[in-house]
Amino acid sequence: MNPTTANIARIDDWLGALASETDEARKAAAFTAYLTAMSRFWRYSQQNSQLIYMQRPTATHVNSKKRWEGLGYTVKAGAWKQSLAILCPNFKKVRDEQTGEERQVLTHFSTGYIYDVADMVAGPNAHPLQAPWQTLSGDHDALYTLLLETCRLLTIAVVLDPALPEEIKGASNGNGTIRLRAQEGTGERALTLLHEMAHETLHPSALREHAGFTRQQVECQAEAVAYCCAHALGMETPNSPTYLALYHIGREELRKNAQAIAVGVQKILREVERASEPAEAAA
Repeated sequence: MNPTTANIARIDDWLGALASETDEARKAAAFTAYLTAMSRFWRYSQQNSQLIYMQRPTATHVNSKKRWEGLGYTVKAGAWKQSLAILCPNFKKVRDEQTGEERQVLTHFSTGYIYDVADMVAGPNAHPLQAPWQTLSGDHDALYTLLLETCRLLTIAVVLDPALPEEIKGASNGNGTIRLRAQEGTGERALTLLHEMAHETLHPSALREHAGFTRQQVECQAEAVAYCCAHALGMETPNSPTYLALYHIGREELRKNAQAIAVGVQKILREVERASEPAEAAA
């Protein structure tokens, strides 16, 4: 079996084992650990974040050897054997017979290799690994302001609503508006906002009837997206996430939910990066 086929099989085996795990505490711990890894490697596909996590659960920053060198780092002596395998998509151009337009079509995957920062040596001019928006941990006002700007880029309106009852921190309707309980502090608002942003990006009202997910799974997806984004932003999540709606489903359904979560995390964090650009340019 070639490395690419073997890695695809490893992903399937991991999902199968997680789906068949009957101990809910172990399943919750395994899924939460995977989501924590996804928050670190959100730029990678759902499959590759799984591969990275399975090969090295302690990995924090990963790049190709060429990318590391561009950042001012070199591989430690002998550490080249510690590279992590990932799936690299290969495409070809095809022309639509009816429209004449060209488009890219995935043909197959090949195997590429990346390194964790633990296997690198920083040179004298090495670049910092954290983006400015990842250094706001503990500054709730700044994080909340950043998320408001992110919502603006996503064309999501945010309204402070003093009429929301105490047990409801926030609400969204899938039509581009999020309501937050006005009495909450900026830290609680930021966490709630992430959850509702996940709904707005993944579950707009026009798609809710066609996504094929149960209401409980949709809530789990939003909770997982918020958890990943909060970790990427350095925000503490006061409650351990629970994913009860994902405990008793098969491998393929678990895969679809994991893919949806990865899409939501990428959509939000890409806009977070965009939202932080003016501040970075002025710094």
